[in-house]
Amino acid sequence: MKTRSSKILVLFVLLALFFLNYPWLSLFSVGQLSMGIPVFYLYLFGFWLLIIIVISLLTEARADSPPRPMDTDGIGKNDA
Repeated sequence: MKTRSSKILVLFVLLALFFLNYPWLSLFSVGQLSMGIPVFYLYLFGFWLLIIIVISLLTEARADSPPRPMDTDGIGKNDA
């Protein structure tokens, strides 16, 4: 069974793929500037940075969690 952080990570990656796909990208493909930078690039690189930060936090949380106890036969106690 997957851990909760694994499920959240998979869900977040699927959402990230959705928000970096055609319909959403076309919403920000306008000829306007924000702070002198095209809105499309702000969205694209801002969301990309958000993805990197969230994935690093989720994987760091997985690395800090203690390993599951193992039986002598190599199968985890929680596996059924």
